[in-house]
Amino acid sequence: MRPRAVLIPLLLVLLAALLLFQLNRSMAGIPATPLAAVVHLVLAMLLLLPLWLNKVWLGRVVARDGWPTLRSRGKLRFIVIYGVLGRGVPLTLFVFGMSSVVQGKPALAMGPALLFWPVLGGVFANSRWKQLASEGREEDR
Repeated sequence: MRPRAVLIPLLLVLLAALLLFQLNRSMAGIPATPLAAVVHLVLAMLLLLPLWLNKVWLGRVVARDGWPTLRSRGKLRFIVIYGVLGRGVPLTLFVFGMSSVVQGKPALAMGPALLFWPVLGGVFANSRWKQLASEGREEDR
């Protein structure tokens, strides 16, 4: 893996953590403490690094095995791995974490609202599946 492929996501994590920290400081009045900065850094990693790893995973699978192998493994498996687990769960953890930071305690009352992100991840994976399928058909020609 090239250094640029690792450095850019880490830089994005740092920038996202800084942005989240500043937003929570100005909007929710969270004090600027080292602990608050670390919590925001962890929240940014919970959001961005799994998304990056998911992208790397898909790129490797498509490059190594190709579309026919990915298709043979099944659409539902792809939607669960790429969409729900790779996109939806990190976003759910992020929203839960940010709400917990703002409230100063775990935001357990958000339960039903947190189901939105895994469903949205599944929808996103379904559209990505269709895109890969159309690219696979074009390569067959």
